[in-house]
Amino acid sequence: MSQELQLRPHALLAQLEETGNLSPAGLILPADITPARYEAIGTLLYAWGEGWRWAVGDWLIQGHGIFGDDFYQYSEVLNLSVRMRQYLMQVAEKIPPGPRRRVPELHWSHHRAVCMLEPEECDKFLQLAIDNGWTKQQLEDAAKGRIPEPPPTAFLPSNYVVERVLSAAEQVYASAKVSETPEYYLVESRAIHNLADALGVEDPIVE
Repeated sequence: MSQELQLRPHALLAQLEETGNLSPAGLILPADITPARYEAIGTLLYAWGEGWRWAVGDWLIQGHGIFGDDFYQYSEVLNLSVRMRQYLMQVAEKIPPGPRRRVPELHWSHHRAVCMLEPEECDKFLQLAIDNGWTKQQLEDAAKGRIPEPPPTAFLPSNYVVERVLSAAEQVYASAKVSETPEYYLVESRAIHNLADALGVEDPIVE
């Protein structure tokens, strides 16, 4: 845990809110933010109610712009899978900060359902969701056929994902021990969970 987070657990978020940098519609980071403060803010954002998804998505995108590839290691403080970080970044990128695009009356999942549409179409369907009181599933059904296949995210390149998978696989191999039954191996559960996270799959059941 960073020293900033230990010393000022919520003062960082309060300061961002007071200056208008943080709201339920998104997050704007100072360009001169330090890595320690960046990590501290990210850790706290994760526990910040419904708005955390928007704020964390903005935090990831702006972190990439400020810190370059170093933001990968800083984003580990979230303890989120690579896939979830990709989703958060994708929605935040497609629907930028601001109440004119991000509709506070709707959940983040509504926005995710239509974020791949052209901006005008996206805004139209979000307004229809408000007018008709649609659930996320009803919105998806209404927009079906108009949503293209999402392209690979530009922020978490495949070579980084491959490196994580290889590293996690090496941890599995290093922790494997022969069990009483020769054809079976015992592997530390932490290594299995790390590999599942690197692959972007749900955590496996570990006995």
